[in-house]
Amino acid sequence: MNEEPKNTPPTQSSEASDKHTQEEEKARKEGELYLRKFFSAARRFVGKRLSIIDNADPKATIEGIENDVEFKGFNLWILIFSIFICSIGLNVDSDPVIIGAMLISPLMGPIMGVGLSIGINDIELLKRSLRNWGVAVGMALAASIAYFLIAPDFGTADNLLARTQPTLLDVLIAVFGGAAGILAGSRKAKSNVVPGVAIATALMPPLCTAGYGIATGNMLYFLGAIYLFLINSIFISLTTTLVVRYLQFPLRKLADPAKERKRRRLISAILVIFILPSGYVFYSVVSKAVEEQSINTFIAEEIHVDGAVMMPPSIERLGDETVVTLSFIGEQATPELIQSWERKLEQHDLDHVVLNITQYADRDDYANGEEMQRIVTSMVETQKTMEGKDREIERLRSLLENAREAGLPAGLIDEIKINNPEISEVYAGQLQLSSARQDTICTLVIKFDENLEMTENTSQAIKTRLASWIKIRLESDTVFITEL
Repeated sequence: MNEEPKNTPPTQSSEASDKHTQEEEKARKEGELYLRKFFSAARRFVGKRLSIIDNADPKATIEGIENDVEFKGFNLWILIFSIFICSIGLNVDSDPVIIGAMLISPLMGPIMGVGLSIGINDIELLKRSLRNWGVAVGMALAASIAYFLIAPDFGTADNLLARTQPTLLDVLIAVFGGAAGILAGSRKAKSNVVPGVAIATALMPPLCTAGYGIATGNMLYFLGAIYLFLINSIFISLTTTLVVRYLQFPLRKLADPAKERKRRRLISAILVIFILPSGYVFYSVVSKAVEEQSINTFIAEEIHVDGAVMMPPSIERLGDETVVTLSFIGEQATPELIQSWERKLEQHDLDHVVLNITQYADRDDYANGEEMQRIVTSMVETQKTMEGKDREIERLRSLLENAREAGLPAGLIDEIKINNPEISEVYAGQLQLSSARQDTICTLVIKFDENLEMTENTSQAIKTRLASWIKIRLESDTVFITEL
């Protein structure tokens, strides 16, 4: 007779396993709960720390920016002096002098005024800000041009060259600088952030460089520098507008609903006009940065010549094409290898890039080639400088010839040459100073003999002696002497 199987109870090990699983599930849920509480507390902590709306002072901020918008009297003179200081710093390539000029410049006022006016729908403030911005830019350019017309030529400094082409960093600095500026101005407890913003955004150097471009007749410098200045101004104003809207500054409203709607449409149109070129500029600058990164990646991954050293590449944009110049020292790259590089450009989305390969047998050969390129560039720059000086000489000669009608003693020039054999050429005349009063000044343009070794102290002593002699000879109080 078969016995029925008996039901065996769960083993002790399975009971332990179930208990362990339950404990794990409980621990997991508790862990998730603690994690949610932690992130919730961290979010509240960070949110409280980063909160700025409650700490803003809209009324005081608006009043402060409105006061800084106006450019007349002290503000205008401070701007002019800071432009002169910045121009000197650029001319001698001195960073501390440039920074000092940016510290005292009041140029941020109307730029932030434009952003604030758009943010609070204030048409009158917008008009006033734009008008004063125009006055500030005009006076700054005039001061810069005046300085570079009379300043000694120290050559094209690196600080001047750096202000002729905007980069992605310039755009980002303008954005973050504008945000820091309006936040510093909006807080209830004021700080000294704004001077730092003025330094970071570097509004002054591009304006001075634009003046340098006009003074020297170099329109590429002028256009590049003024473009950089406009980009900085636009992005600072745009960031100011966005921060003002985020801080919920009170909007200016009109009693007449029809006029209010019209003003809002106008502000919206201005904002769109503001944003579109800003977006285009940002896209262009970012595209350029991405392209340069792609080119550098392509060079790192694909370009290699056994037994040769590659010098730092040069990237130049010519219309729709980008020319990348690669210089090698040592073993020569074969035509087949160069062709393979050109085929691989498409794989890196660089089909618009043209490779310009230059190869040198050794470092001396490379140095000679680089030196020749520098000589050619220097000759071109020297030729441009000489042409500018020739035009200035012709202008002075023309002025002096026209001024001769005012009358000078016959034989005066011969007397000057006899008494001063170091002088080879003399142009003299009476220049009229004022059209209202017939004030004139005796003006001499002299040129020393090029065969003589003339120190600055010697030439200055001769000019001082000549000026004293002319004053006695003509019974004049004032004499102006300049040197070719």
